[in-house]
Amino acid sequence: MTVEKDPPVADRILRSVTFLILFLAVFGSFFLRPEPKTDSAVLEDLSKTQSDLFFKFSVAGALNIDEAKTEEQKTVLKNAIVGQLQSIDSEPAFRTPEVQVQKRMVLAYLGEDISGYDEKSLGPYKEAFQNLYADRSLPAEGDAILSMPATELAVLDYLKRNDPERYAIEHKKAKEKAASLLTAINIGSIVFLFVITLGLYGAVRFFFNRPPAYFGRFLDTVKPAQQPVFMETAILFLFVMFPVGMILSRFLSEQWMFPFNFVLIPGAFLISLLYFKSETKPEMLRWLFWVPVFDQVSSENDTAPTQRPFLPSLLKEIGVGIVAWAVIFPVGALATLIAVTLAGGEAVPSVHPIVQYVDGHRLEVFLLAVVIAPIVEEVIFRNFVYGFFRFRFQGFLAALFSGFFFAVIHPYSAVLMPQLTVLGAGLAILREHRPGIVAPIVTHMIVNGLAFLFMQLLF
Repeated sequence: MTVEKDPPVADRILRSVTFLILFLAVFGSFFLRPEPKTDSAVLEDLSKTQSDLFFKFSVAGALNIDEAKTEEQKTVLKNAIVGQLQSIDSEPAFRTPEVQVQKRMVLAYLGEDISGYDEKSLGPYKEAFQNLYADRSLPAEGDAILSMPATELAVLDYLKRNDPERYAIEHKKAKEKAASLLTAINIGSIVFLFVITLGLYGAVRFFFNRPPAYFGRFLDTVKPAQQPVFMETAILFLFVMFPVGMILSRFLSEQWMFPFNFVLIPGAFLISLLYFKSETKPEMLRWLFWVPVFDQVSSENDTAPTQRPFLPSLLKEIGVGIVAWAVIFPVGALATLIAVTLAGGEAVPSVHPIVQYVDGHRLEVFLLAVVIAPIVEEVIFRNFVYGFFRFRFQGFLAALFSGFFFAVIHPYSAVLMPQLTVLGAGLAILREHRPGIVAPIVTHMIVNGLAFLFMQLLF
């Protein structure tokens, strides 16, 4: 029988020093790399989309007031809309001529006095706005003011005073459109409640019928001499991604940055996996990556894998990943709400640099953000980073530390750090109690997929 010997102390020290240097290079690159730049036009589009969504809801609410059965209900609905319109002045992103014009349009439709406004606040829309409310003329076709959602109310006000017959037709169309939007909101509310219920069910079931700690049990079989390999693999990945990637990107023009990252991420991932495989047994990499999803242990005390059918095992992991997202989502949303409140209650701009590539690279962005990134990040952060912390701490603390590590490397503002930490920690706990990496990958894909869908709607 061959007894494996631990590497000499000198070799272990040399390797530790080497990866310490690599880690310092990664850490230093966060300070040396240029601040992620997002095209100002992208930020303007984002701000405009946010204000347009706000006013679409305001317009729908204003048109829906007539559906109230009593005057008291109408007053309550009207006051709610007026209160929302008054509150937007505290948002820096909403202090634009477009917002000020639409705010006055909605207030005028609700019967509020809009005289005494500062004409300068209307910017280039002053003439068209004054023509509408002085009964001079409707905006000409192609006028920029017609692209604003609230202009629909201003046009209805104009037609009501000057062309009652046409007003009746346009008012009916506007109410039908508003009803469709409100129906969509109601459906969204039902879906949201379903997600919350599903998440509550998943959380209760987890706490009262906790699955075995598959990952922790596996880590107990790893020899102490091989434990540093987990963090070394993650450091190697980050070293290729950041210091090396930063240096190579300096030789590329802006148009090649996205294709470069499309190649860099899988390349760094492959290099890190090859290193891990060279330093451990081949079956260990298989265990971390895919085998455990289909070869699950048969009991809590049995370490011998039992073959399970491929498709049922895969579908189960996908289902667990969906439920896990429903558990993590409300906790992350609450963490964001608390962070925004502590930041002063104002919206903090936080846009991932990838948004500037959405237009013209939709398929590539989808593949990178929704397919490649979840696979790569789950293997790196939930197998290797979490594994490293799990050797030293109990499950919850290890999940929290690895979640914070996960949050730090993402290019977002500090206000989203708690949400990303919750996401990273939640995925680590999921990895701990699942026999493979598929469920965390599915959860991560849902998170990124919804973010991609949101970007599609915005841009």
